[in-house]
Amino acid sequence: MTLILSEVSRLSRTFAVREPGLLAVLVVNAGLLGLWSAGAAPEIAVEDGLLETLQILVSAGACALFFSASLEDDGPIGTAGAAIAAIAAIAILREIDVRTLVVPPWMMIWAYGPFRDTTVGVLVLLVGGYLWWRRKHFAGWMALLFRWSAWPFWLSGLLLVSSLAFDGEKLVAGDAGVLIEEFIELNGLVFLLMAGFRHCHLLHQRPPSEIS
Repeated sequence: MTLILSEVSRLSRTFAVREPGLLAVLVVNAGLLGLWSAGAAPEIAVEDGLLETLQILVSAGACALFFSASLEDDGPIGTAGAAIAAIAAIAILREIDVRTLVVPPWMMIWAYGPFRDTTVGVLVLLVGGYLWWRRKHFAGWMALLFRWSAWPFWLSGLLLVSSLAFDGEKLVAGDAGVLIEEFIELNGLVFLLMAGFRHCHLLHQRPPSEIS
């Protein structure tokens, strides 16, 4: 038994060193699941509640990381960073409820769903136009996407798309459905934040000619 506990302790320390981001994800999820099991689901999953606030904060962190990469590189890494930072910023705008803020009356138009969704659609098209303008970096983007270290980005996309299946209580009704949707979405954004850290780190570890 002592040998087993020693090996588990060693593996835990190794995991914490190699994947500190993933360890943080596990700790955050354990805390949220603890709140859920304590009966706090209705309170943490409401509009502008704990989960939505965390989503905005995490999105802002991811946006800042990818944007910083765009400032340091004018190649594929920087271009990809600018595009993902813009998408993260759009996600933040999409989540913000201006009705809870002290803003000029004309900004209340953002609370009108069709206007907000149309604006978000136009902004996404502008990001697509930017990527088309920088399409010379396409091969570099593929090299970035298909690296093993890019797995948090793929997992983030998978989770964010999966969260749409629960939107509007499509699969699970009531507080549980809302909580599951917000919970999955938050995890997707946390993995995007992790991808942002890896994206910035890539600038300092890749040989100059590795990505063109």
